[in-house]
Amino acid sequence: GRQLCYTCHQEKREQVAGAIQSHLVSGNKECTYCHNPHASTREYQLINDDKSLCLGCHPEMERKLEKELGYRHPEVVKGNCSICHDSHASSFAHFFKGENIELCTECHTKHKTACHPVGETIIDPRDKQSPIKCNTCHNPMGTGFEHHLRLDGKQALCQQCHHR
Repeated sequence: GRQLCYTCHQEKREQVAGAIQSHLVSGNKECTYCHNPHASTREYQLINDDKSLCLGCHPEMERKLEKELGYRHPEVVKGNCSICHDSHASSFAHFFKGENIELCTECHTKHKTACHPVGETIIDPRDKQSPIKCNTCHNPMGTGFEHHLRLDGKQALCQQCHHR
């Protein structure tokens, strides 16, 4: 099992042990569920492509991705789940590789300063407790609205919080 894998991949043992959520401790999944150390031609000895592996266990996401939505993040379209999500373990929501705002602004660098205020101190007026983050307004998995907005950005989205 995974103990054999850990003899060479100690960093994965430490990652799993220190994470809030892990694919390895949730059920009986072992490393070989996704990796074939003996007969894979794929990077990281994966048994299938990134998207197929993820959707094999997450059929609800597959159903969502099958819907005809006009706007998806380009990496979602390519099936590169592991660009944003860590397939082994994470201490962030949705197995993100980092905190939501920092993760998004790694690629979307201009939005570090030029965007709607976000962060732990910017509280969503709708529930008066959740911090405003990128995914408060955007859903990179797919929406019917430009820029992956959750609602129409001309009025409907803004009016959720900014009443006239």
